[in-house]
Amino acid sequence: VLDLTLGPKALEGRAGYAEFLRTQYAARQPIESWAAMALPQQLRPPVVADLIAQDLAALDEALPAAAPFSFPDGANPLGLAWAIGGSALGNRAMLARVRDASISTETRFLADRSVAQYFAGLLPELDQPASPDRLAAAVRAADAVFATFLLAAGKPALDRAA
Repeated sequence: VLDLTLGPKALEGRAGYAEFLRTQYAARQPIESWAAMALPQQLRPPVVADLIAQDLAALDEALPAAAPFSFPDGANPLGLAWAIGGSALGNRAMLARVRDASISTETRFLADRSVAQYFAGLLPELDQPASPDRLAAAVRAADAVFATFLLAAGKPALDRAA
């Protein structure tokens, strides 16, 4: 849902790219702020909201308000780390698509490699066997991340129970 919502917008010229960046900032900023206070160093995602803010400034765009983020009770932070870290793969593809579309703008956020390096560092932990309870707790954390991005994009959160 996120890919279908955010991906095409980013390629609709400077205005669409600005909307993509506003959504990214609105979602990432509160998650990064929470993680900086609540997670151990090895699970904290890199701070990229500042790069997004710089890209938005290059487009003469104001920063959006942050979307609401709350970490579910009993959730496993590894799910948050997986959701944020995994976004690096999409960012690499999006960077190529933005360049192919000849959108003339700064791409500090998409070109940054810190999230990809973070994700690579998580792979040994992600490859470990886990109990069904631990997996369910990680999924709750990842769902909280995805819900924040959906809210930032103006979409309702998905209901896994449905």
